[in-house]
Parts: sequence; C-alpha cells; structure tokens
Amino acid sequence: RAWLPEEIEKALVVADQTDRVDAKFGIKTAWLFGLRIHEVAKLRVEDISRAIQYGELTVKGKGGFVRSIRIHNEAQEELLAELLAYAKENKLEKGDRVVAASRFVGVGKEISSLKAWVYNHRHRFTVEDRISLVGKGEKDRSEKLTFHGLRYTYTQDYSKHLRLMGTPNAERVLSESLGHHRKTITRIYR
Repeated sequence: RAWLPEEIEKALVVADQTDRVDAKFGIKTAWLFGLRIHEVAKLRVEDISRAIQYGELTVKGKGGFVRSIRIHNEAQEELLAELLAYAKENKLEKGDRVVAASRFVGVGKEISSLKAWVYNHRHRFTVEDRISLVGKGEKDRSEKLTFHGLRYTYTQDYSKHLRLMGTPNAERVLSESLGHHRKTITRIYR
C-alpha cells in the first residue's frame, strides 16, 4: 500500500495542477508525519506553531488518543514552516484548521474531498508497474493507491531512520508515533 517516492512527487505536481493546496498539504503531512486522514483534516494553526516550538507534532488521533510525533528531519521542518506561512498568508487564526481551512467545508467534507481527489487522479501518478517493484522479502504492493497508503510510506521511512540511528526500542517508538500502542499492528505497515 505504501506510495513510491515518484508517486508522491507526481501527486504533488497533480495537486498543483488541479489547484488543490489541501491535497498538497494533506499528502505531505500524511507522508512526513504518518497522520490519518482525519488527523490531517483537523490540524490547526496552533498545532503547527507548537510543533515548531517544541520539536514534535501533537495530534488527537483515533479513539481520542493524543500522541506526539518527533520532528526528525529537514523535510518535516520545511513542511511545518510552509504550513505556518500558508496560515499567515491566508490570515488563519490559531484555532483555525489549516488543511480544511474553509469555515464552510468542515472536516467530514474535507476527508471525503481528499479521498475523492486521490481516487479521481491516482491514474495520473500511480507508477504503471508498481506491483512488480517489490524488493526481496518485501510485502506485495497494492495495485491502487489510497490516502492511507501514505501512512505506510511514513512507517517504512521512519522505521529505516530509527534503525540507522540505532534507536533503543525502535519498534515501540514507531508504534507510538503512529498511535497504535501495539507493535503487532505496526508490523502490518512494513
């Protein structure tokens, strides 16, 4: 289910071409922070400001559980700065949502809109032979991309980072950053 790097790059181009800043920010946020689609839609300006200040993004996830995701690379820092600049440029206040920015859209409609955008445009950014691009020992790839697949990409990328850094209890750290609280669920994403 994980998106390939070239699929993410192409999707961001398509988001620009379709004038969908919400899709661009949604893709980047899900990919770089492992957020679920509803967490992306609910992200507020104050969440971004705090993340920049404290070095971790705190979100309320599935089941109302609050978790913090460490900022561990430059791409995450750049995205947070881009989101904050967008919020300032559009005169969003600290309690305003960044991705579901319109006061008239709402979180539910934004979630549906992001899912529909991926469904309607994935043919433009899905790598043609993605199913055959599987390394030795890796899980089979899904034929169709979904928004949730960006969490798979985050999981795989962050897992590699934690291993390279020699992080103690890396599997637990990864599981907590995803809001799973159980390593067995996180293993499904790899």
